[in-house]
Amino acid sequence: MNQRILVLYHLSRKFSKEDGIILISTSEVGEFLGVSQQTASRYLNELELEGYIRKTRSEMKQLIEFTEKGRDSLVEVYLDLKHFLDEGKKRVFGGSIVTGMGEGAYYVGKYENRFMEKLGFKPFHGTLNVKLDSGLSSLKRYSTGFIEGFRRNKRVYGRLEYMPVTLSGNDWSINCYLVLPERTHHRDEVEIISDRNLRKEYGLRDGDFVEIEVAT
Repeated sequence: MNQRILVLYHLSRKFSKEDGIILISTSEVGEFLGVSQQTASRYLNELELEGYIRKTRSEMKQLIEFTEKGRDSLVEVYLDLKHFLDEGKKRVFGGSIVTGMGEGAYYVGKYENRFMEKLGFKPFHGTLNVKLDSGLSSLKRYSTGFIEGFRRNKRVYGRLEYMPVTLSGNDWSINCYLVLPERTHHRDEVEIISDRNLRKEYGLRDGDFVEIEVAT
């Protein structure tokens, strides 16, 4: 873990959960970090320069706020530790069925031979799209393999990662694969592939709640 992330972690312990902002002086930062005021000021400047925090002057103190990059960096550390401590447990993500952009069948067809080679089955030409309640960033870490991007007839098809999952509804469950395209239009959606038409087989409609279980 690099020094900047350690400083970021220590700062996070001072944050208010309500607004995610702290009002603090560089001498106070130095005091709880165990370094001089000058060193604390340098740390804060480096964090701001690299996009981990935003800070503005307020009288003799500074208002410090985490950026998305800063929060994501801490989430990554948290997940590393959680993965270590919870090894062997299962992780469950909840979400709702949504209609995709209608490109699933086309792209599955283009990747079909690669899916067959990597996963050992011929996929149904279509994907089941699930909008997650939360946790997409942590879900990505459980990928077990990938299909490298390729070019065909002057068109580029991007790299995608995949992982085996168990998809479950009220009274059914099935083993299938979750795929994470490198290029995606939605940050909170994932796509499920199977050798079956999951919508038709289980009578799924938009808004239906499902669970995705990943072995960690």
